[in-house]
Amino acid sequence: MHLFLIDLFVSLDTLAPIIKTISKKNVAICNVNPINEFRSLDLYKEIKKYSKNSYNIPLRNIDKFFFLLIKILFILPKPVLKKCGWIWYKIYKEKKYSSKKIIKKFLVSHEIKSITFEESVPDKTIEKFYNAAKELNISVIKIPSGINTIKLPAIDRKYLKFCDFYLAPNKLRQIKDEKNKKKIYFIGSLRYSNYWVNFLKKIYKIRKLNNNKKCVGILNKERSLEYRPLINIKNNLINNFNIDVVQSLKPRTVFPIQVSNIFDQHLLTSEVIGNCNILLCARSSSVLFEALINNKKILFLNFINDDLKNSLLYKYETFKKVDSENNLYNLIKFKKNFNIDHNSKKKIFKRFLINFFNEKKLKTNYINFYEKF
Repeated sequence: MHLFLIDLFVSLDTLAPIIKTISKKNVAICNVNPINEFRSLDLYKEIKKYSKNSYNIPLRNIDKFFFLLIKILFILPKPVLKKCGWIWYKIYKEKKYSSKKIIKKFLVSHEIKSITFEESVPDKTIEKFYNAAKELNISVIKIPSGINTIKLPAIDRKYLKFCDFYLAPNKLRQIKDEKNKKKIYFIGSLRYSNYWVNFLKKIYKIRKLNNNKKCVGILNKERSLEYRPLINIKNNLINNFNIDVVQSLKPRTVFPIQVSNIFDQHLLTSEVIGNCNILLCARSSSVLFEALINNKKILFLNFINDDLKNSLLYKYETFKKVDSENNLYNLIKFKKNFNIDHNSKKKIFKRFLINFFNEKKLKTNYINFYEKF
């Protein structure tokens, strides 16, 4: 059985395409975040069809009692729970639970062959799984959450500390020590492939777009420098220009799904991308590859965030750079042409995504990799 660990939406989003692709190889899901509830999410409901079982992380009795008390809090009104951000932060970042001993017993009882996790899962959790796995000769696989759209530090021993293998989407990130290369497989990204993006269209609420009417999508992030300016732009487009707007907030949050704004008031990113003609962003992000695959016109709002110039995507012509708010409104209102540069897109896919143009090989790479265990 191949075990996949999820704790936030980003880990589900990243691992789901791998789960589906290798599903014939006996796959199980384990939620390692005791206060996060995924059952309401369409993606989770769908991906469970491709897994043999789903589990929660095994806990000590004292942990069970603690999280039972925490879950009782969910009877409180949601506005109250949202004001308790420090509680969710403390639990996610600092609270230690479970143990190597009971995780080891769990791995044995379910005949686990490999463990896969997405890079944002806290070390305090992964360390227990890794140490238990080492005693059982079980391989641990680390998956990046994104595609390196900004320059990241070189991969070093510390980054690879709790894994035996690291599956890289491209060769952009440097490797600090030659010894670390043995752990790294340059295998490509299933998350950002035509195969997976088309699958997401079947899951999410993607409407048929009217090419004669503009619908603007906005990618935003709470508690960021662009948050308030993008909210103002959204309101102006709706109230002053009569343009439909859909917005998503970056889903990497330590708030439980039951509490977070992201999952009860806003569309998820895939739905925003699917339901817009034009996409506005003021931050470099891997999800822009989903927009590229969907042939969306993408605007980089330099006037909000000058750091966009540090993005590895910035130099490509397919991203339209906008240097003022007035220019943005004129571009949208008067329907000025800004065509998608398809040659530029091809260069991006070739540089950032291994085997993007050979999906059969991409899938086979993953299937063959997991067959080793």
